[in-house]
Amino acid sequence: MSQNIKLSCLGAVKRTTSTRPEIKSYAIIGSAFDRSGSMHNMQEQSAKALFELVKSNKENAEKNNITMTLSASSFDDRTEKIFDNQNVKEISITMEESARLLKPRGCTRLYATAVEELQALRENYQKLKADHPECTATFFLMTDGMDNASGDITSQDLANEVNAAKAEGIICLFTGADQEAISTGGSYGFEASHCLEMSSSRRSSAEAGFRSSSAAMLRAVTGDSTGFTQVERQASIGVSDDESDGEPDTQPAPPRRLSRNLFGAPRMGPDAMMRMRNRFGVDFRSQ
Repeated sequence: MSQNIKLSCLGAVKRTTSTRPEIKSYAIIGSAFDRSGSMHNMQEQSAKALFELVKSNKENAEKNNITMTLSASSFDDRTEKIFDNQNVKEISITMEESARLLKPRGCTRLYATAVEELQALRENYQKLKADHPECTATFFLMTDGMDNASGDITSQDLANEVNAAKAEGIICLFTGADQEAISTGGSYGFEASHCLEMSSSRRSSAEAGFRSSSAAMLRAVTGDSTGFTQVERQASIGVSDDESDGEPDTQPAPPRRLSRNLFGAPRMGPDAMMRMRNRFGVDFRSQ
């Protein structure tokens, strides 16, 4: 099921009708978080992402009266189950617990973990659909590197599993840190519109990337557009007219005047437009 990316279109970030899609009463989420040693630059942000995954979906379930279950695994050279198809309203986690569960270590058992999580999600989704045909299912995978600990499980095995899940109606989202996420995610079976590139060189960009992933999952549950928006993509890689030299963005920048586009985001200059066009194959000069 292919989807066109309309990154510079207002319709990509705002519904064009006043009718909100009907929110489903039942939803299921599966997720896998990279905690390999190379994640040390994003340890705080990834811990916050797990914490917000629970918090935001719990609030969404309570506000909209949704029965929602959540599964989450972490992986380095081994996989650890954090939540196993638990009712999100009954889950409680602190930032300290989240940080401990995602403390970076070891290698990267990416393919095998994602395949296992997807297989479990598909099985649980089929059981849920038997009683509630209109339920939704979402899978989220986050990593910053290539697999080096999955043994006989390959990227093609992962792509096969993602494609099977999509064919069953499961929304599959991929966030790749410090890599060409659309290309990498595409090789794993993810739609280009559902892949997000995230930079770890700026703290604010990493946080924006995780927030965007959480927002996309919420949209999937509520029936809104599930692809990542232009604003989310721009924020997650820190594109601006004065990109940093790669040092962490730990000090606030001095105030400066910025030209804004119609979304309220900083308008990109020619160099930034070229970088975005090279990354995503989209011409942003129409801004």
